[in-house]
Amino acid sequence: MGGAQRGIVGTPEQCIEQVMEYVRLGVGDFLFSARPPVDFRSLELFQQHVAPVVRAEAAKVLAAG
Repeated sequence: MGGAQRGIVGTPEQCIEQVMEYVRLGVGDFLFSARPPVDFRSLELFQQHVAPVVRAEAAKVLAAG
């Protein structure tokens, strides 16, 4: 995982990989927030493209664990 980085940033694919690093370490729950001014489009992209993939992949990883 990236040392001093404190956020998930990048394309949907990059965000998926960043979150999955935590899943592979056993993390099962996440809280996401956005600082003002909130970019609602980015939140929608995360909800539509990142969260479903992470949810499905996390289920596989945690079931195998």
